[in-house]
Amino acid sequence: MIKKSKIMKWVLWYVTVIIVSIFLYFIGWIFLWCANGQPDIVELRSFVNDVVSAPWVAMLGVVAQYFVDRNHDDIPDILEEASKTSEEDSKEDKPDE
Repeated sequence: MIKKSKIMKWVLWYVTVIIVSIFLYFIGWIFLWCANGQPDIVELRSFVNDVVSAPWVAMLGVVAQYFVDRNHDDIPDILEEASKTSEEDSKEDKPDE
């Protein structure tokens, strides 16, 4: 079994929630299509426009950064860089003794 860090579990949970939400939307859209006998193309087009809009693409880019782990230590590289930067900043703030 692959050991996952806590942050990777949260990222995977977030991506899973997004995928399930989109899947449920499509199931509901198909259900309404079958119930009404006519697809609501305007609603589907609106949803597709929302999904391919800039905020969604930016969200996918941000989430994708959390899957990059080049040194395989189960900590995303973006978080390692952030912790290194904060450590360096805290060292610079301390006066020399």
